[in-house]
Amino acid sequence: RVKLLLIYAVDEDDEELRLAAAGALAVVTRDTEVACKINSTNSWLETLLALCSAECSQLSLRGVHIVCNVIDASKELTEKMFAGQILEVLMALSKVERDDATNKDLHKACEHALDKAVEYGIIAANK
Repeated sequence: RVKLLLIYAVDEDDEELRLAAAGALAVVTRDTEVACKINSTNSWLETLLALCSAECSQLSLRGVHIVCNVIDASKELTEKMFAGQILEVLMALSKVERDDATNKDLHKACEHALDKAVEYGIIAANK
């Protein structure tokens, strides 16, 4: 089921399907066991990267929440994510100002993800 939601989350032809799938992933990955299954597809990192860096702020927010859930669930998966471009995307999103209601929530979620990575010792604290 997680694999199917990951596939739907990057369906370029249907934004409503993408939003629904990303929202479902953001909810189900709150469960640690499900969050740890996120890497069940070969393209899970690319999918998370695509969601987080989406132009649609709602999709981006859902992507960051999925990343946060994975970070809360597994240090090992966090290390894999942060070895790629997720770190740069989270840092950029934490500084970008958007003119919509998601801006504050997006910043808060990015800060949580980055703080947890510092706690894990994956990245250094910003001084």
